Amino acid sequence: MPIHINWYNEEQTILLIELDGKWELTDFINMYDVSRAMTKGTTHDYVIMVSFLKSASMPAKLLSVGDKFREPDGTNLPLMTIMIGMGRIYEIMLNLIIRIYPTAVKDARLVDTWEEGLALAASTLAQAKSLKENN
Repeated sequence: MPIHINWYNEEQTILLIELDGKWELTDFINMYDVSRAMTKGTTHDYVIMVSFLKSASMPAKLLSVGDKFREPDGTNLPLMTIMIGMGRIYEIMLNLIIRIYPTAVKDARLVDTWEEGLALAASTLAQAKSLKENN
């Protein structure tokens, strides 16, 4: 399968999605459904990290699955979605998706490396924890 999804850590605070090589629209739909199922019922904070480091293509008609981006279905939304190694074409597509479907991606951040992504995830999770402890 060209898209791999798993929890990065035992605490399940980082959901890792890796795109590997060429992926199709059906792979994307499956990824979306699987990631929603994995996070449904989650009561703790988490971030999603999506790695594009091993993928240089995207499927045609990606915007045609816009209904998937509609309002959440009760799933606990991530604090942030971190995109790693996006090329310019992915960045353009992400901006277009966010304009058309504002609820599609929660607080998207673009970084170049794993290290940057993990550091951003750690600081975001620590800040959320601190805010909860102080309230």
